Amino acid sequence: MSWNPHFTTPAAGGTPVNGRVPVTTWAPTGGYGRTAMRPEPALHLHEERAVVQNPWFQELGADLQRALMAACSVRRVRAGTTLLRSNLRAESWYGLALGVVRLSVPLDNGRHLTLSLVRPGEWFGDVSMLDERSPWEAEALTDVTLLWMPRAALLDLLERFPAFGLALARLNSTRTRQLTQLLAGAVSQPLRQRVAQLLVYVGKRFGVPHAAGTRVTLKLSQRDLADMLGVCRQRVNVCLKRMERESLVQVDDGHLVLQLTGLRTVVTSPPDAS
Repeated sequence: MSWNPHFTTPAAGGTPVNGRVPVTTWAPTGGYGRTAMRPEPALHLHEERAVVQNPWFQELGADLQRALMAACSVRRVRAGTTLLRSNLRAESWYGLALGVVRLSVPLDNGRHLTLSLVRPGEWFGDVSMLDERSPWEAEALTDVTLLWMPRAALLDLLERFPAFGLALARLNSTRTRQLTQLLAGAVSQPLRQRVAQLLVYVGKRFGVPHAAGTRVTLKLSQRDLADMLGVCRQRVNVCLKRMERESLVQVDDGHLVLQLTGLRTVVTSPPDAS
């Protein structure tokens, strides 16, 4: 059964006021900011589509889809806001409807190792909420729109819908596979291949067609890329400069423009041939 994209049910925690649903805006400090009123539905149509067209969501039954959406409220969050902190148990589960969220692990040297960039339609925070401590931190890299579900609502869904537990298991299986690939690459691949693989990853997830290749809509600095690889910025700079000379990478107004076919060749070529 297909999902009706218009989410008009008042979300949990969002009591209607004169026909409107409160939408909380968070400030970068992590505290609650002002409460803005938005006409129903609280999610804009393109935000709803990002959530309901995600393959994971579409595999849920129609009853579970409705229950999940009804248990959520909407949060609009400023860039720079920390949503989850490592070593603390989270009390919320999140679905991303707009923007980008970074999942990372803080290191002893003060830097962060980026594990994943969450894009619209994806969910995160369930492990952090069900475990005693969160294994990572979550930070809004851009202004974001979130579907927010409190811990009690998640536990209620797990009790009422056995299929929901299996769906969460599939979600975490995908994350585990991605982290395993990240670890394997860090151990076995030369940095040039790892940089190329990372660029293919961000190009596939955040790229749009461009006259010169694939333009990454998310602005990523060399430091951002270094944090995703667990290396220093200077080493990434050397790789990127070589790729620029090879016309594999360009920079357009702060955005990376990629030649994905050529970068895939670098990933699959023997180190001495790339």
